[in-house]
Formats: sequence, structure tokens, C-alpha cells
Amino acid sequence: MERVLVEMRQAPKIARDVKRVSPGSFLIGFKAEVGIDRKELAERAIKRMREGGWDMALAHDVGGSLGFGSLLDSYLVIYGSGEIREAGPMSKRELSRLVLTEAVRLVRSGRT
Repeated sequence: MERVLVEMRQAPKIARDVKRVSPGSFLIGFKAEVGIDRKELAERAIKRMREGGWDMALAHDVGGSLGFGSLLDSYLVIYGSGEIREAGPMSKRELSRLVLTEAVRLVRSGRT
């Protein structure tokens, strides 16, 4: 049997670079965690949002029955204002529509 060595490396965080190159861009980041409560999930996503210069964050626990391998998903939608909205469970298409609608609304209103 042939052996294969797989070396894992953390992907670079490019959000700050995006904002530096294009400060007017509306940046939505994703934070996935496994097996943590909603409060901790929100806190970690907010921390990453601030560090990365995101305008909105989508956070979810990928360890449950939703998400990978399912047609349904559920997210916390976190706004730059600190407001947190629960979205789902709903189809991934519905979630995509909700996120796009919210992003457009925020950009048009001048609030991020």
C-alpha cells in the first residue's frame, strides 16, 4: 500500500487585503465552528469580523444535522452594528437570498 503524506496549513486571511485594496467593498465573512453554543459562536464571529474588517458575518455550527450534506442550513447573521439575527433553518437558496438582500440594503442605506 502506498503511503501519502498530507501537510495541512492554515489558509491566509485575506479580508484585510481586500479592504486595503478596495476600501469601499462590502465584505461578508463566514465563521464555522463545531459544537459550541450560540453565544460563543456569536462572540467568535464578532471577533473575526472586527479583525478582518468584515461588514457582515455569517456564523454557524457545522457539527449538527444542518449544513454539510443537508439541503437546509441555519446561520447567525451578524451586522457591523453588533445586531445578531438568527436565520433558518431554511434552504440554502433562501439563506443566500436573505444575505444578498441584507447586503444590498446596507450598502444602499450607507450603513455597514
